This record gives sequence, C-alpha cells and structure tokens, in this order.
Amino acid sequence: SNCNGNSPDGLPPLPPLPISAADLRKSHGFSDQAQWAIPHKLMQGARPRFGLSDNTSLADQVNKIVGEGKVTTFVSLQAECLPEKGSVLLDGGGCRKSEPKNLPPYWKEVETAATQFGMPPPTFLYYGIIGMKTAESIDSLSIAAKDLA
Repeated sequence: SNCNGNSPDGLPPLPPLPISAADLRKSHGFSDQAQWAIPHKLMQGARPRFGLSDNTSLADQVNKIVGEGKVTTFVSLQAECLPEKGSVLLDGGGCRKSEPKNLPPYWKEVETAATQFGMPPPTFLYYGIIGMKTAESIDSLSIAAKDLA
C-alpha cells in the first residue's frame, strides 16, 4: 500500500485482522441482501428481486443498489438462472442447467434507475456456474475471469 493507505491499483486497504463482526459490517455492509466484497468497488449479493413480493419493492431495492451503491454492472454466475436481456455471455456463457428457473427479469428496473440517477447505461454479464460443482473448463473460467477484470 502507499502513503494514503490505498494499494497502487486504487483498491482500499484490507482491514486489519482479527476483525470484529461489527467492524466488518461497518466496512463491508450494504443491505440485508448485499455486501461489499471490496468496499465501493465490488458488491456481492442476492439476485435483485430475490425474496421480494412486488415490483415496488424491486424498484426500491434496485434504486438503492444503483443510486447509493453506484453499481451499473451486474454479473450473474448462476447456471440455474437465465441471463438478463442484453447480457454479454462471457466465453459463451459457461454452463446452464437443463431446466433453468424462469425468474422474473430485473433489467428494466436497473435501466430506469441508471437513467434516474444519471448513471451510465447498465451492463449485464453472464457466466453460469453450477453451484457446488467445479467448473467444466478451467480455460473457459479463466477467460471469463479475465473478461471481468
């Protein structure tokens, strides 16, 4: 890290270990469904709409992610879900379950929120990985990871 505590690549410093759960929530928390993997750079969490019962809740959830989190790139690694409309398939899209879940899309709400908050148009990326299984091709997974970087 450099003099201001950031690494040369601009990422924030890692918190010192050991770290309490409260301090971790303070530095990496975002919502009940998402948290920062790298604060203000990379967020991970449940698929938008997960656990919600209506479209108003989805709009509120997406507005928080896009407006407060400043997130406009959404990556799905879930082989059980279909890609969102307009998704870029990383190295062909990885795997897909033979009978994927037909979950309601969320791309419209993300596009609306990005426009509302003056953010760039959103990007949707997809590379399906079947949960609890190894990648079918390390080469393909490597290409997808490089595309994400």
